[in-house]
Amino acid sequence: GASYVAPYVNRLDNIVGDGVRVVEDIVTEFEIHGLDCKVLAASFKNSEQVHKCALCGCHSVTIAADIFKNLISHPMTDAAIEGFEKDWKAQYGDKTILDF
Repeated sequence: GASYVAPYVNRLDNIVGDGVRVVEDIVTEFEIHGLDCKVLAASFKNSEQVHKCALCGCHSVTIAADIFKNLISHPMTDAAIEGFEKDWKAQYGDKTILDF
């Protein structure tokens, strides 16, 4: 199987590095040289770091539960769902899609 390399994103940021850029550079080099190796990024302080690593091709991450929760929910999505539910109830009452 593939080997893994684990850059520590936030630790690099804390020493005036660019942790996400390091992840991106590693992913690019592995692809250029056809290495059977995956990038497992770690040491995140926020969900934006995780999001940026995913966009640059990072294969996997280790994250804390609070960051995971931030990644799977978004206040604007929650507000949109509430709006759709309100509009549905105003139009159709307590009916569900199965009632049609």
